[in-house]
Amino acid sequence: FNGVFSSVVTKYALIDTVVAGVCIILSAIYTLNMIKKVFYGNRNALTASGTATSVAVKVSLSVIVVLIFVFGVYPKPMLHLTSDIVDAILAHMKTTM
Repeated sequence: FNGVFSSVVTKYALIDTVVAGVCIILSAIYTLNMIKKVFYGNRNALTASGTATSVAVKVSLSVIVVLIFVFGVYPKPMLHLTSDIVDAILAHMKTTM
């Protein structure tokens, strides 16, 4: 909210800031209540018969999560892998425009 108040403070900027803050708080409350009901709600006949996931599924999901974090922090290998095709697409777009 610092950017709103760094320039000339108007009545509308203050109102917009307050409305945005209230909306953020209300959406967080709504989302947390929804998560609580969906993930931690009562069991019904359909969910009572659920089984735990196997070790193979847990391992494969763990590998995917680790790759997401690695490429999120250090994306250079993935960008280097795709750079040739991206350059070809850009060259084709430049010739057609």
